[in-house]
Amino acid sequence: MSWHIPNWLRRLLTSLVGAFVLVAGAWQGGWYFAVLVAIAAMLGQWEWYGLLQRAGMRPWRLTGLCMGLLLALHPLVPGGARLSMLPLAILLMWMPFSRRDHPVHSFCATVSGALYPSLLLAFLLHLRLMEQGFSLVLTVFILVWVSDSCAYAVGSRWGQHKLAPIVSPNKTWEGYIAGLLGPLFAGVMLHVAFASPLVLIEILALSLICGVGSASGDLAASRFKRAVQLDTTGSVLPGHGGILDRFDGMMVAAPLAYFFVWVLAAG
Repeated sequence: MSWHIPNWLRRLLTSLVGAFVLVAGAWQGGWYFAVLVAIAAMLGQWEWYGLLQRAGMRPWRLTGLCMGLLLALHPLVPGGARLSMLPLAILLMWMPFSRRDHPVHSFCATVSGALYPSLLLAFLLHLRLMEQGFSLVLTVFILVWVSDSCAYAVGSRWGQHKLAPIVSPNKTWEGYIAGLLGPLFAGVMLHVAFASPLVLIEILALSLICGVGSASGDLAASRFKRAVQLDTTGSVLPGHGGILDRFDGMMVAAPLAYFFVWVLAAG
């Protein structure tokens, strides 16, 4: 007898397990969290290369993954960002002897994977290394997750006005607005319920940044997938698809949140 698990239940279970693992890793910090970020970055980068290959490009995957791993871990690896240039230099030394028809395409595709998603996800580690880093990372997680959930729930139930029909026919202005208002409400709740390192006006600004960043990352990923006629980038996360499907918003929200907090600290 086979059991059929509804998609909504698979989605919920994956979200709960994934959230627990990420929050536990962020609580531990250090290499515990870094390993989780690196795994997500490598899986996402592999999916990205698959998407590019579907578009007719042929990235040098091993070189790109080496670069991406060093960039994803560079907040904890001394000289990691500089070390990531070593595989790039070796690739450039070898490229004149490559027999590929379009080496420019392959080179650009290879480098792009080291930046998207690997370097962008590294900003989660940058946030964790800040003063009260766990609170900051947890806040960003919650704000992005609330934004995604509100946009999906409201857009699928009440969405009428298309946001970007060419990019993603299912995205609506109603869902987009809910994806901005939801984090604002969550930000207020976080400020009231927990000892946040940010004052109310700062956490409201961060909530808006995470909401806009999450929606923008989602739209960007949808644009990429639509260009190669894909619905999802993978199947590693049951009910959600691939890493890029689930972390697309985080890849934009995390660096924006980091630079916002960094500017506040510098001021």
